[in-house]
Amino acid sequence: MEDCNIHRTIDELGRIIIPREIRNKLGINEGDKLIIFSDSDDSITIKLPERALSEPCDLCGHPEGAITHNGKVICGYCVGREGIEV
Repeated sequence: MEDCNIHRTIDELGRIIIPREIRNKLGINEGDKLIIFSDSDDSITIKLPERALSEPCDLCGHPEGAITHNGKVICGYCVGREGIEV
């Protein structure tokens, strides 16, 4: 996806609105669940679960890696085993 520079304000309940153009492009629909990661460099990554699970874990090779941590895809099992905070 090309870079975009869209500013959003967080409302009083902590919500943000993902612009319609981005939702349409990524196929995000009302009611979809998203995975939100906080990176150490003050950035946030949002993934759709089925896309987050498409790459194998870099630590154990499990075919369903769940998160990206320090540039590596890590499954839920290895997150717990390695004590990684997400």
